[in-house]
Amino acid sequence: MTQHAEELYERFRAVAAAAPDRPAVIGADGERTTYGELAALADTAARALSARTSGTDTVVAVEVERSPRHLAAMLAGWRLGLAYVPVRHHETPARRRHVLRQLGGRALLVSGDARTARISRVDPRTHGELSDPLRWPTGQAAYLVFTSGSTGTPKGTVLSVAGFANRVDWSQRAYPLTGDDVLLQHTAVSFDFAVWETTAALLHGATLLLTEDGPYADPEEAVQAAVRHRATVAHFAPSVLSLVEMSGLLTDWTSLRLLYSGGEQLQGAVADRVLRQAPHTRLVNQYGPAETCVDSTHHPCTAPVAEGPVPIGQAIDRTRLSLLPVDGLGSDSGELVICGPGVAFGYLDSGEPAGDRFGYGRHGRTFRTGDLVRRLPGGDLVFLGRRDDQLKVGGVRVELGEIEAVAATVPGVSAAIACAVDGPGGPVIDLVVESHGDTLDLRELRAALAERLMGPVAPRRLRVVPSLPRTPGGKVDRSQALGLARPDSENTTPVPVNEETR
Repeated sequence: MTQHAEELYERFRAVAAAAPDRPAVIGADGERTTYGELAALADTAARALSARTSGTDTVVAVEVERSPRHLAAMLAGWRLGLAYVPVRHHETPARRRHVLRQLGGRALLVSGDARTARISRVDPRTHGELSDPLRWPTGQAAYLVFTSGSTGTPKGTVLSVAGFANRVDWSQRAYPLTGDDVLLQHTAVSFDFAVWETTAALLHGATLLLTEDGPYADPEEAVQAAVRHRATVAHFAPSVLSLVEMSGLLTDWTSLRLLYSGGEQLQGAVADRVLRQAPHTRLVNQYGPAETCVDSTHHPCTAPVAEGPVPIGQAIDRTRLSLLPVDGLGSDSGELVICGPGVAFGYLDSGEPAGDRFGYGRHGRTFRTGDLVRRLPGGDLVFLGRRDDQLKVGGVRVELGEIEAVAATVPGVSAAIACAVDGPGGPVIDLVVESHGDTLDLRELRAALAERLMGPVAPRRLRVVPSLPRTPGGKVDRSQALGLARPDSENTTPVPVNEETR
């Protein structure tokens, strides 16, 4: 069992030695880098990092733009036993300051672009530092990611080598990659799935196809590049996948054989349309909070896909799932608790209030997700929503996710956000939906809402927008999206649901 970061590097090195001339990376400009060339870049980066490292360093933060040099810095860090911290090249100044403050006093920083890189120390005198940072066994952390921050301040989360290697090895057994595969990397580098994309490809001789590293990459441009380079594997958050499906480009993507979707709730209507447009493709729905190594559950979809939420499925290897009872839910439902090596060591800031959701049980580390799920008779889990999203409207218990799921069944809706706002007699529901161009029939949307959502659950006001704000990982940024529904928002004036506005 892989336990130390150096072992991840050695696994890559073995692939590079066996096939040095095989393409490891295709850049956004079409330039190819072989495994042998990438290994040489990693060797150079390791020497440079080694010359700057000290006994206090435990991580290497890499904010080089998406390129072979970024990958080389990641590999070099693992060679030296340093955990990898991906930082977007175009990170906002405020978020970057927050990340560096949490890393202060224990990190090297690799900055630059695709052609040049420079190494510096994250100086706590400049950036600040945590008063009581989390400690972990030397060399046993694979990577740190900072939660999206869509509902609050981003939290640094430390993931183990053992858990990450388990996730990489499980996926190779369940959905194997070969040297013939080309993985599209459209996911933002700071998103944990991008860490899996990179590592799974480089540890199994596949090729990474890198897209432009902008603040938010255009999914249609990414798909067009994937079609040109005959990419075979890809991942999209469900709301982005819906945009890709509506573009019609999946029909041209005949080389695509494996498509992952995760990070948000995947709706059956979207999954069914995807499989109809790309019947040659295997679609896998995945679930896993940032506090676990990439994913903890999976569910392969088969056409036709029923309407409603697609199950998040069953546990990956060496992972145990249990349900904590929740008042008002049946015996088959509850708050999901994940246990196993994939659970993070904890939050980087030991003083983080949410840190009490981590624990330790008979079978290893545990994490209370705050996510509500229902267990189906066959064992699959269905995501119901966040525990903190539950509320009562007019005395009726409301799941905002259920309202969003109804809207998502209507063709032309790529994403939806429901929220509770203060009304004269208490909270009421407003709904914001994303739709591009003229693909949405508002009468059909209103009819679907009226047919399936009655009484207090029915949205009082509806807003249609061409795009919702998104996090770096492509997920809808809920905190910003909710601002679109507020009556005092500068972006929109909500209107009754029987009216329409764009």
